[in-house]
Amino acid sequence: MKRRIWFRVALGIAVAVAIVLGVMIDLKRKASAILKRHEEATLAKVAEFRGRSWPRVVLFGQAAAGNRWDDFTKALDAFDAIPQADLDELPGFQDSDPDWKPDPEKIDAVLARHQGCVDQLRAACRKDTLRPAYAYEQGYNMDLPYISKAMSASRYLAAAAERAHELGRDREAADHAVLALSVGQDTGVGGPVINRLVEFACEQHAIRAMRKIVAGHALSAGELQELGTTLDRLWASRPRQLESFEIEDSTSRLGLVMALNDPAAGTLWGGPAKSWRYFFSANLLMAEALNEYEIFFAEAARLDPLRGPELLEAAQALERKTKRSRNPIVAGAIPALARGFRRDAITGMNWNLMRTSVALAAYEKEHGAWPAKLEDLVPRYLPRIANCPMSGQPVRLAPGKVWAFGGDGDDDGGRPMVDEDREDDDGDVVWTVKRR
Repeated sequence: MKRRIWFRVALGIAVAVAIVLGVMIDLKRKASAILKRHEEATLAKVAEFRGRSWPRVVLFGQAAAGNRWDDFTKALDAFDAIPQADLDELPGFQDSDPDWKPDPEKIDAVLARHQGCVDQLRAACRKDTLRPAYAYEQGYNMDLPYISKAMSASRYLAAAAERAHELGRDREAADHAVLALSVGQDTGVGGPVINRLVEFACEQHAIRAMRKIVAGHALSAGELQELGTTLDRLWASRPRQLESFEIEDSTSRLGLVMALNDPAAGTLWGGPAKSWRYFFSANLLMAEALNEYEIFFAEAARLDPLRGPELLEAAQALERKTKRSRNPIVAGAIPALARGFRRDAITGMNWNLMRTSVALAAYEKEHGAWPAKLEDLVPRYLPRIANCPMSGQPVRLAPGKVWAFGGDGDDDGGRPMVDEDREDDDGDVVWTVKRR
């Protein structure tokens, strides 16, 4: 009797083990198929990216033939070669030192010494096509050496713009700010999400300088009109968030597949899977992550037509959803990507304020008075009234100032925020517009 019972127990255990092994074998077979599908799909997309060219706005002269990337990267290398001791003399490079004070003579000497870097960058901006030489096929290991160089170059150009403005050379100051905007966009083109985040930072340096220029400018009506047209062209050619997500999707998924064969890449997910959920298999963990990545980027693409608060709310919902993922790779990496929509909206808000401020300055310069309403700027000074990406509402204006609602989304009548770095601070983001 006891033998019969033990036989049945042993048989039951053997059947259970066989079932578990069968399930594991089947899951691993399916995981291998998933990994192969993602690898083939992403390699095809990578080949497509390598063949793409992006049209760029021609600045500072007649269009020239050739790939802007070649001259652009050489110019960034030239900026990168500027000694740190020289950079430390410029505003924006010593902001963390509360005791630092600018020395105008030293600033002028540094800017004169490295004018060749600026000239190289201006020459690059005459080329109307950009084909980045990124090694997309390397996935996560793709080298992006120029993003830090672009940040430094845009900060340098913003400092040069502010110094030219202090000296009353506002046409030159505006050109430097435009050049910094172009650096940001050329960095954002053809790259993953990190490139776009760097683009936003570069644009903010330029926008900060332009804000100071319009707050006490000496530009003619014609110069303001020309500046407005240039800003419109740059805005129209600005990289789209969807493009960077498309590149991020392919390079990330390809990188995850490649990571399985890279022992050092185990840090991406904390080493081998430590859960029965994946039967202690990195392949099962990765297959699930790849499928969730694919779903996330498909859902992110559907956000592209949305604008204003609707876009921000949908992006936040997508971020919350990915944070709830039980897959450690997904939960640790993807939510930060969703935040890029908010950074894009904040930068777009400042672009809108910058462009409207230039239009307001041009109107006042020609008429000697301020417009009664925003519509008075259209179409001569402003091609159209654009809604703020943050609030979904047009900017507001009053004599000598323009404002957007800021992060809290409500109109405070042009009362400035105390701290614009705090996105939820009460008040508005206000730009002052007046002649020198």
